[in-house]
Amino acid sequence: DSGEITQRTWDDYEVICERVVAQFGPGRLVANLRPQDFKSLREDFAKTHGPVALHNDIGRARVMFNHAFKQGLIDRPVLFGDSFKKPKRAVLRRERQKKGKKMFQADEIRAALDNAGVQLRAMVFLGINCGLGNNDCVKLAVNNLDLEGGWLDYPRPKTAIHRRCPLWSE
Repeated sequence: DSGEITQRTWDDYEVICERVVAQFGPGRLVANLRPQDFKSLREDFAKTHGPVALHNDIGRARVMFNHAFKQGLIDRPVLFGDSFKKPKRAVLRRERQKKGKKMFQADEIRAALDNAGVQLRAMVFLGINCGLGNNDCVKLAVNNLDLEGGWLDYPRPKTAIHRRCPLWSE
């Protein structure tokens, strides 16, 4: 409700909580969890996840238990063991390389622009000119644009890191 995390992030944490409860059982005491249990949880995640999703969900599960400790809901930190680690960065890089670069060629961009309405056309230009993504375009306000001077002055919605970008005449 405070806006510190998005609904999507909240939903992701909720899904992880449900999966952890399903794996360990609703009556299982956290104090009785052992590294072998987390090894089994990781194996369960790996059945339905690639390396990137596995990385994210292990992180979310760890956050859940660490939050419980920091809030006094459990009396000691959870021992995850060596088997409940995120995939190494090299694994994530190899996975990304397998998928190839996410790049549009000039002819593909021109085709998209030719078939786009006014709003989508503006979003495509903001994407290729200023590096804005979907969420950036959704949250963009008119006061972030200096159309006369030709500038975008817009902090990133998630991180609030400031960015300033010259706008093309298009």
